[in-house]
Amino acid sequence: MDVGMYFLISDCTQDQKNLDLEHFGTMHDGLTGIYNKYGFYRQARRVMDDNPHVEYLMVCLNFGDFKLLNGLYGMTKGNELLMRVGSMLQRRYGQDPRTAYGRIRADRFAMMIPEAIFDPDDYLKTVETIMHGLAAIRFDLQITIGICRVTDRRMPISVLCDRAFLAASVLKTQESNGYVWYSENMMSDRIRDRAILSRFSDALGRGEVQLYLQAQVGAGDRHVIGAEALSRWVCEDGRVIPPAVFIPILEEHGKIWQLDYHIWEMACRLLKSWKDDPVFGSYRISVNISVKDIYYLDLYEVFTHLVEEYKIDPGHLELEITETVFMDKPKEAILLIQRLKEYGFTIAIDDFGSGYSSLSFLKDIQADILKIDMEFLRKTEHQERSRIILRSIVALARELGMPTVVEGVETSQQVRDLTQIGCDIFQGFYYSRPVPVADFEERFPDGLARPWSEPVQAEK
Repeated sequence: MDVGMYFLISDCTQDQKNLDLEHFGTMHDGLTGIYNKYGFYRQARRVMDDNPHVEYLMVCLNFGDFKLLNGLYGMTKGNELLMRVGSMLQRRYGQDPRTAYGRIRADRFAMMIPEAIFDPDDYLKTVETIMHGLAAIRFDLQITIGICRVTDRRMPISVLCDRAFLAASVLKTQESNGYVWYSENMMSDRIRDRAILSRFSDALGRGEVQLYLQAQVGAGDRHVIGAEALSRWVCEDGRVIPPAVFIPILEEHGKIWQLDYHIWEMACRLLKSWKDDPVFGSYRISVNISVKDIYYLDLYEVFTHLVEEYKIDPGHLELEITETVFMDKPKEAILLIQRLKEYGFTIAIDDFGSGYSSLSFLKDIQADILKIDMEFLRKTEHQERSRIILRSIVALARELGMPTVVEGVETSQQVRDLTQIGCDIFQGFYYSRPVPVADFEERFPDGLARPWSEPVQAEK
């Protein structure tokens, strides 16, 4: 018979706290305190299931050049930005049980939110305010926001995130803050991007990526003095993939240096073949250096090796640089340009006038040639102001002993105006479209530049 009972009491409070803490850590981001990727996926699914009649949006936030912020100012500033964004999400949306948000990874944030309460303009303005509030930061990161309307609630949360981030990536090529709504066309574009990337290496090997030339013409005697090297992707079936299609894809995926090196080598090979020609032997070929080239290549080693391998005069290889090349490590980049110039290469400053610090850039780089951005030639409501600025730039370059190349010259009137201003070299459709090497040689057999509309035989 039962005569009594006894109880064994054990305090497991700390064990439960440890268990709760461990569970919290697996679902939350250690830096910001909000959900991590796995926690967000679970919570986003939960809020949708709990609110079956609510129309939802997947909103994803990303910062362009976030690695550059960490590189310039250290991890502290980058972490401060991330924590401020996390705090903003908690403060603005944490009280609404219909909303889920989290830090997916690095500088990427996602939010599942009812469409009725989301204002994309207000959200963008709030993030901009956070970024501008960072002390001692001298530049703004690009803010890209992708928005995907949830039309199929059975779709995995990860897929909805991918679509929203895909929409945000559209803004990266525009280099401006903003938001983009996802559309099905974007998925087909991404499939196209993958196809281009998968075919690119083979295209190089098969010779599909070809060297095209656009003539540069002296303003005095209208003779060709050189050409800019450009790339065209000509498929085996004759289709041409425009540079505006494949170059941004290569830049986004870190393969632009492969294209650039390919063009540099073909330009050097062409200079070697022209070496003893009485007309073409004096020409310069200008090649472009992109920002990513500095990260992936030892440019001094590459260019000096190329001129030694092909036994060409380095002065005939013109290296075009823009101020964006110097944004990350300006001192190292300036030293690199000085070394290349001392070796004998011709250095040109490209797209002058398109940036915000061009005058400072011109002061620091002792270049040989100044290429003026074609925007000065476009029609504008302030045509006379553009003309005054252009005239001043040409006069400044002349004082510094730098010939000027004006890009985008398309009409005879522009040729007359630029000649009157004092420009030295013209480049544009008026004298030459980008053409294959064989067509370039056929077009300018005697070095004389004629308007593109005139046949070569007209003055023979």
